[in-house]
Amino acid sequence: MHTKNTAARFFYGLLWIGLFLISCGPPPEKACSEDRQCAKGEICLQERCLKGCRQHTDCGEKQYCRDLQCNAQLCTPGQTRECYDGDEKLVGKGLCKKGKQWCDALGTSWGACVE
Repeated sequence: MHTKNTAARFFYGLLWIGLFLISCGPPPEKACSEDRQCAKGEICLQERCLKGCRQHTDCGEKQYCRDLQCNAQLCTPGQTRECYDGDEKLVGKGLCKKGKQWCDALGTSWGACVE
């Protein structure tokens, strides 16, 4: 009789855990026909509100929108930094000198190393 009680408790315990996991799953996606029907940080895509962006202003500070996703900026737009593509031992010798790179307008990449 003790074994039957233990097995029943185990079964009901698993059942409750299963119900708990199902009820704590991701929330259902909201149906939509346009972006304004979705919460902030979401866009209407294939009639569902999904996390994403359509333009850079949809993203937070220091982020940009690419392929419907907000991405962190690599640099601050307009920022400059020194650069040198050659052997560091040769900097300042002859024609070898450091150049400058500029961050693009979206903060997504550094430009070419120029004098």
